[in-house]
Amino acid sequence: MLVQEYGADEGIDETHKQRSMDCCASSYRFMTSPLPQSAAYGNFSGPKAQELVVSRGKVLELLRPNEMGKLVTVLSTDVFGCIRSIAPFRITGASTDYIIIGSDSGR
Repeated sequence: MLVQEYGADEGIDETHKQRSMDCCASSYRFMTSPLPQSAAYGNFSGPKAQELVVSRGKVLELLRPNEMGKLVTVLSTDVFGCIRSIAPFRITGASTDYIIIGSDSGR
């Protein structure tokens, strides 16, 4: 935190400290969250595919287990708004699943 870098004996007033904090907060660059916010399991790319769709803020990823059982990213894409929820569904008689995404407007 920037305020802690200043010593009390240096004579920096509270207004200057607040401006410095606002400046640093506005230049902070947000990165993709390493933790998934929501996930959905299904057969999205084909029958019996056993895949996982994961949302991480503005990123949507399709994961699939490899031969060793470790999840690998098959596809990753950015979306316009922040993903709030995802849910799988299957049309009657179909062999693959689809996904519904709930998001904000992106503004």
